[in-house]
Amino acid sequence: MVNLLWTDRCTIAEQRTVTLANGAAGMEEVVVASDLPCRLSFSQLTASRFNPVRYGLSRRQGVSRETAGAALTQTVKLFLAPKPVVKPGSRVTVTRDGVEYRYKCAGIPGVYSDHQEIVLESWEDYA
Repeated sequence: MVNLLWTDRCTIAEQRTVTLANGAAGMEEVVVASDLPCRLSFSQLTASRFNPVRYGLSRRQGVSRETAGAALTQTVKLFLAPKPVVKPGSRVTVTRDGVEYRYKCAGIPGVYSDHQEIVLESWEDYA
């Protein structure tokens, strides 16, 4: 059953090994599911310890006293039907209100009887 709050749409793609015309092995992106109803969820920003000196920054370089000891993070989670299987590292493109957001599956999804929850990270092109 599709949740009525799932107003976003997503496409899931993964890298697979293929045999090229010259017989060599290569990688190719394959869409495994498309136009699936889903919902993106954004968690509250949380502060974690951050040492600006470790990253070559100092308070003089724009790091204020309030932010010198904290780094703000946000968790993005995708809610989706229990199928299809979404492998870690898969690219997930979510469309919300005509805008595309590109992410990757950050780990093993939590699969329940009526949905799955997938923690996402910002997408960076394949290396």
